[in-house]
Amino acid sequence: MTKERESSFELLRIIAQFMIIFYHILYFAVYPASGMPFYKAIWFPLHIGVPLFVFISGYFGIRPTVKGFIKLAGIVLILSIPYMVDQVLLVHNGLGGQNLY
Repeated sequence: MTKERESSFELLRIIAQFMIIFYHILYFAVYPASGMPFYKAIWFPLHIGVPLFVFISGYFGIRPTVKGFIKLAGIVLILSIPYMVDQVLLVHNGLGGQNLY
């Protein structure tokens, strides 16, 4: 049984999509071209659109069972392994890589 979509969640998801689009426009085009801190102050809070979109999409994609949670946890672990390897091997050992902190 799948969860029914609610229009209020769909509206919030659409707003999150626009936040992501505006974030990328300001981050990659407007701020580098102008260098004005005003644009950085605008694009920085727009980043919340990414986790918001993921959480809303994930809410409708997970089944509320133990098996569904284990499946979701496994997917998250598998997708995060390359990042963890990069951080541990490359950054902490001084072999390169990009430190995001």
